Amino acid sequence: MIRIAVVDDNEVYITEIKDIIVRYFNEKNKAIKLQCYDKSELLLFDLGEEIKYDIYILDIEMPNYNGIQIAEKIRRGDTTSPIIFITSHLKYSLIGYEYNVFRYIPKSMISLKLVAALDDLVPTFDTIDDKFYLISNSSRYEKVSFKNIYYIYKDGKNSMLVCNDKTSRVRKSLKDVFLELDQERFLFIERGYIVNISHVIKLEANDIYMRDGEILHVGRVYAQDVKLKIFNYWSESKWNI
Repeated sequence: MIRIAVVDDNEVYITEIKDIIVRYFNEKNKAIKLQCYDKSELLLFDLGEEIKYDIYILDIEMPNYNGIQIAEKIRRGDTTSPIIFITSHLKYSLIGYEYNVFRYIPKSMISLKLVAALDDLVPTFDTIDDKFYLISNSSRYEKVSFKNIYYIYKDGKNSMLVCNDKTSRVRKSLKDVFLELDQERFLFIERGYIVNISHVIKLEANDIYMRDGEILHVGRVYAQDVKLKIFNYWSESKWNI
């Protein structure tokens, strides 16, 4: 999940930037946590509480604390997270190099330039965040990306990894496979099934609807825990102002 902070004292620009970001990541099918601030001091307060983001989108010209001052505060504890400045005046561009600013975007070109900036940034997060499940035996080695696994089910002494493009067999119990997965992304829904929460599109009664069209039943013993974990995951993925 990519965490993004947007700071602008103008509600019109906040709405425009938020809409662009939400639409962009919906089309990319990627989970984000977006927090919008209409006062710069609110972000400064959160930074003081050790709340950090992966991408910062800052208006430069703001009352009280401007974008340059916020960037300075960010860089005291975070030297790598990309900072994007939104501005009406590119006269600040030379100042920003001191804070390793990723890009300057004129307010008159937000729609075009912000999408281009995200196109350049997002692949770097894919490289960092992607994890793999390694299948190995005497005859083959195979890496299966966690993000491509929809669900896993038991088939005799094997575990079957159902992915977006294939199904892979692992001669291990579901419990052993589960211990090798990302515990925040995967969960048991009954004794014979593990699902990837990021590919769940609906939970209705005790049925889970997966992105590939499969409908999986949640066991009674697992129901409360499954509902709580999916709710928490979706709550973290909301776009909030």
